[in-house]
Amino acid sequence: MTGEPDAYTRDPLVRTFGTVLRGYREAAGLSRPQLAEALGCTYAWIEKMETGTKPSVASAIDLDTYFKIPTRPFQKLAEEIEQMGRRPASRPASPNSSRRKPKRCRSAGSNLK
Repeated sequence: MTGEPDAYTRDPLVRTFGTVLRGYREAAGLSRPQLAEALGCTYAWIEKMETGTKPSVASAIDLDTYFKIPTRPFQKLAEEIEQMGRRPASRPASPNSSRRKPKRCRSAGSNLK
């Protein structure tokens, strides 16, 4: 189950999280199993986060701590992902809404002959 995050999720924030995680892991010269061992989780969890599974805030904090990132990008992304899940979905537009022509108003004198 390897591949780009785009193949597994449509959520751009989750994809971004996975892409950033992979970038940091590779820049540190770590394999997924090595990072998993350092964090005390499974290789599969690292793979899932990199390929489109919604990360937990706790895992994100662990990643920020491990990589010593004071700006906390993993935590911020995970919190935003969690907040997005709590917001009501916007109502989809009617497929015909853009095709409707505005109704014409009758002028006051149009019925007068």
